[in-house]
Amino acid sequence: MADAIFKNLCRSNGFTVGDDPLSLKKMVMSYLPALGSLAQSPPDAQTRTQTRTGPTSQETSISTESSLVRETNPEKENTPRGLNRVNAAGETLLHRACKRNQVETVLQILALPGTDVNVKDYAGWTPLHEACNHGSTACVEVLLRHRPAPVLNNQVGGVSPLHDALLNKHMDIAKMLLEHAGSVLLQQTDRDGRTALDLDLTTSEREELLHSTQVGDSSLQIASNEVLNLPFLEAGSCLLATLMLSYQRERGLPGRVQPSDKAHSLGYKLVRALEEHSLQRVTTGWSDQRAVRLVEDTETMLGLCRGRYLGQLWTALRECKGDNTVLLMASLEELKSRAEALQAVL
Repeated sequence: MADAIFKNLCRSNGFTVGDDPLSLKKMVMSYLPALGSLAQSPPDAQTRTQTRTGPTSQETSISTESSLVRETNPEKENTPRGLNRVNAAGETLLHRACKRNQVETVLQILALPGTDVNVKDYAGWTPLHEACNHGSTACVEVLLRHRPAPVLNNQVGGVSPLHDALLNKHMDIAKMLLEHAGSVLLQQTDRDGRTALDLDLTTSEREELLHSTQVGDSSLQIASNEVLNLPFLEAGSCLLATLMLSYQRERGLPGRVQPSDKAHSLGYKLVRALEEHSLQRVTTGWSDQRAVRLVEDTETMLGLCRGRYLGQLWTALRECKGDNTVLLMASLEELKSRAEALQAVL
């Protein structure tokens, strides 16, 4: 129930989270960033009843083709037709929808379990690349709001999404990317060593891009140090803390191990295996999904131990004094310390 409420809270405020099964990795990589986004919602924001109902006045000519038609099988009611088809170029339905600015299809796909927002076609292009290349503004906006967010520094032949947008004269998208990620994007160079500002731009266009970069840097600074909407943060933290506690009780995540007990400890054996091999190699041939999930959870605990996943909003969340957020941070710290204890006996 807490999982359903949290997902509804995110979606009703415009943040897409997947419907894949609950896991520690999902809570840390998807729900925690979404929680940070909720904390950055304007204090007077009204909860929306839908993530998006259709194009705005600036998003005209968004086509809707037959891919929106649902399968007749009730189990596939929410699956767009052609989801698993890859064309001759290796493009998925998500690639194709982004090329055509079919924002409703993109929203459907992003909400499905296991969707990879950074999936690449045979040439290496991601859906974000395609949206930037074809001027699909609405799809770029949806992709940037998805949790986990798409990777913005992917390059194909030196062409990043920002370069792609500017080379095709889509200034609105270029500014959106910079307002999302800030000056780090201006450090990327193409195969000729050119940054985005070195491309064929007018003086006014450069000034617009620099202004958007400043907006992005300021937003990131605020996001890392300030909570704008404490009620949303506290509500989400309560739900996530409840989820983590109940999940640990049900799944039995690895705990601390004394050196004398390590020979018989499953947690120790999993950590040792993951220190030497990838998750995929460790679980190759396993048919028990609960066992696979336990290894994935252990890998996530090790990632927390190594400082991964927490991202830009870690400072704000860690320093928040709200009771529920303090409890959530304590739960994450406990997971980190358990992973550290397991590593200590290796």
